[in-house]
Amino acid sequence: MPMKNELSAQFPEVDQEAVHTSLSDIESKLGFLISLDSDEAKQLAKMGSKSADFVHDALLTAREHTEILPNTFDLDEFGNDVTLYDALQSIQIRVNELAKKIDDTMTLIGSDCMYAALEVYGLINLAVKTNPSLKPTVDELKKRFERRSR
Repeated sequence: MPMKNELSAQFPEVDQEAVHTSLSDIESKLGFLISLDSDEAKQLAKMGSKSADFVHDALLTAREHTEILPNTFDLDEFGNDVTLYDALQSIQIRVNELAKKIDDTMTLIGSDCMYAALEVYGLINLAVKTNPSLKPTVDELKKRFERRSR
């Protein structure tokens, strides 16, 4: 199986550090973000793309008809939540696009790595016939292809 090289790129350590620093900066600016476990997330009302219009319309209605709201209803907080949601949604779109590019690039690079590793594996399997000292290396590489019993 000939080695493929679909993508050739370098990612210098200084650039890696800069990206990690930038990500840390982003995380610090989004210090209010939280993590929910799956049980917590299941219990919450969900706001999808169709619900966004409903929420915006409800906010507009609440602002136009404050007389219908009980004193306990915090209209300012509702407005703040909608504004925050909208701001995060635009960031989420960009982050998701970046995450997809990273995933796709890792898939392609992973494929390149596997083709190269398989070529090395094939070559070392041939070489062990004339160089028995390579047997421990072949045995180590062979572990990748061993099936585990259930």
